[in-house]
Amino acid sequence: MVCGLCFAYFPLVFFAPLALLRALLGFPGHILYSVGTLIFLLWCLILVVIAIRQNYNFSLGKAIATCFIPGILLVIIPLVAVAISMAL
Repeated sequence: MVCGLCFAYFPLVFFAPLALLRALLGFPGHILYSVGTLIFLLWCLILVVIAIRQNYNFSLGKAIATCFIPGILLVIIPLVAVAISMAL
């Protein structure tokens, strides 16, 4: 699993050249950096879902749920904790 995730996150190495272009080009570099970041993050997300699907022999829906449910819980649980602490 770790090997698959390492390959899935490989496109993140392209952030360094994007950051350099952002610094050198000014405003057009910022636009290029924003678009490039979105593309590379979506690419990594797709590769992570594929790695989970292949490693565990999950269906596509199960692999997507495996990726997103922990992130959703990491947002919901602190919000519930804050709401409860504010209500006391």
